[in-house]
Amino acid sequence: MVLCRNQHLLLLLAFSVLLFSSCSKQVSNPEDELDRGSYVLLQEKVFNLHCATSGCHNTVSRSGGLALEASVSYDNLVNILPNNTAARDAGFRLIRPSRPDSSFLYLKTSQTLEHDFGERMPLSASSQMSASTREFIRQWIAAGAPKSDDVADANLLLQPVLDAVEFTPLAPPAQGVQLHLSPFTISGGAEREIFVYDKLTSTDTLYVRGIDIKMREGSHHFILYQFQSATLQVGAVRDLTIGTVLQEMSRDRVFMIGAQTPLLSYDLPENIVLRLSPSQGFDLNSHYVNKGAGALLGEVYVNLHTIPKSDSIRFATALFDNFPDFVLAPVQPTIVAFVASLAVTVTVNGAPVTRPGPDRAVVFQEPALFPWLSVLDNITFGPKTQRQSPGVYERIYPA
Repeated sequence: MVLCRNQHLLLLLAFSVLLFSSCSKQVSNPEDELDRGSYVLLQEKVFNLHCATSGCHNTVSRSGGLALEASVSYDNLVNILPNNTAARDAGFRLIRPSRPDSSFLYLKTSQTLEHDFGERMPLSASSQMSASTREFIRQWIAAGAPKSDDVADANLLLQPVLDAVEFTPLAPPAQGVQLHLSPFTISGGAEREIFVYDKLTSTDTLYVRGIDIKMREGSHHFILYQFQSATLQVGAVRDLTIGTVLQEMSRDRVFMIGAQTPLLSYDLPENIVLRLSPSQGFDLNSHYVNKGAGALLGEVYVNLHTIPKSDSIRFATALFDNFPDFVLAPVQPTIVAFVASLAVTVTVNGAPVTRPGPDRAVVFQEPALFPWLSVLDNITFGPKTQRQSPGVYERIYPA
């Protein structure tokens, strides 16, 4: 074929336009990613790449009975019971909107997954989920797990942090006290459990109405105990080891609150408070498991939110007991039965209650009538059983 100069020029221009058009379609603007909805990003950046693949969670393999391809993933996850028996017994859903701590998909990506819940996901070491991806999933679930809204920080997926999400401390409470378990190191492939004693320096009694906990990723658990000691040094780290376990477990602590998720916020019922003396001591117990090769940092913040004393507040008391005298046999379940008795004195009008009496009654949540008795006989049943004079209840007449 013979082409003239103008034809060559037209073809060159057409080819240039085609090349520019095709290249422009392949270049994505990172800003556009931010407005596409959190679930769409989660599907494309996580499920499509690491989950909905051959042999795993595509519609053919359906590993664990779950398919995560785009056309079915949302309906297969949100408010759906997991196949795992332990997760079902724990009351989890695959995704429970607003509750990352009860969402099995989120928990399956944790480094500290309990053995009964199966293997951590993704299984492949090369596909190990970054801490920032886990944080994106947590934010999406905490915001209600919507299908279309943009509720999580997209940069956590677009610019993943492989080792750890930058840890932001809790801001101190507007009114109250902040406790801080300073950063400590957990070696690669190891676990570490520590206790640290702390003490209030307030001049007044505190009335706690809410507690917030925030800790770095990788924590197995954190427990705050009420605990008084005249010998322990404030801030000193005590490692739990084979040599110290008996001593630590025998200390007279009272459980106050615990958490197994990076964030926890708990408010007591209205006008109910925990009362803390000005010199109240605490034992902060933290346990981290590091399944990675590099070192891991542990750190915990606790905010105790307080309110002023008033005539309307009522005091809650921590009830705590333990049962250390049992043995767990290897590779088999052990059922432990534990019955606790409480030495509590109940008073009515200033008099201690030691037995049933006519001045008190049980109020049932359902009707508690005798169906074989008439209305009048039901009404007069109480006075009759209390052997009151007929003159007392004969004044009662049916309507």
